Amino acid sequence: MKEEDELEFRKVFEANYSHLVNTSYRIVGSVAAAEDIVQDVFMKLWHNRKTISIHSSVKSYLQKAAINSSLNYIRKSDRHLDLKAEHEPHVSGPEEELYEKELREKINSGLQKLAPQCRLVFSLSRYDGLTNTQIADQLGISKKTVENQIYRALQVLRDQLKNSKTGFFILAIALLTMLLSALSQL
Repeated sequence: MKEEDELEFRKVFEANYSHLVNTSYRIVGSVAAAEDIVQDVFMKLWHNRKTISIHSSVKSYLQKAAINSSLNYIRKSDRHLDLKAEHEPHVSGPEEELYEKELREKINSGLQKLAPQCRLVFSLSRYDGLTNTQIADQLGISKKTVENQIYRALQVLRDQLKNSKTGFFILAIALLTMLLSALSQL
């Protein structure tokens, strides 16, 4: 892409855009912001195409650029991730709705206390189902760092939920999930 080959750039854009928007969305929690971030990543790639040196694949480079740009967005705007609707439990009545609302608020409050990278690692692990090795490879960090980030996130969430009626139940599920994840990597 160091040449002014717009057709090649268009192919790279079309092959990676949706995936990068999804990645960015998981971090920033807003589709519009994720789309803007990814468009900025591609704009920077186009403007710097003559001088940029990509040592890995273009897809890996774009993935890291989207993640870094999303984390910068979080830092600059102090925005927070919300749980996605598809991860919310089914409710069937007013009491359950109140219960769910309290739980969601406590989890969101706990997630807001996490550093952006810790929040991303936790999201990739718990909501996207990636293994610790996959997360480490994707983010360019060690597997031990991933394990520490997940442990830290679970500690914060445990503390947040310990005074809740649902806290024990959610903590038990989180610990079971962590144990199953560790066992699957053996």
